[in-house]
Amino acid sequence: MKRIEKARQMVKDKDLSMTQIAYDLGYSSSSHFAKTFHDSFGISPSCYRQNKAV
Repeated sequence: MKRIEKARQMVKDKDLSMTQIAYDLGYSSSSHFAKTFHDSFGISPSCYRQNKAV
């Protein structure tokens, strides 16, 4: 599984912070993770999490 696909799965887990996800997946910072996620999916990780919670 590609790292960004793993990130998408992890973002759905509300028990994990975005910072924890970023570092667990090897991103240098949470902002780099958020930018990469947004570039890949067209939505921020936090918005993605909120949309999946509905």
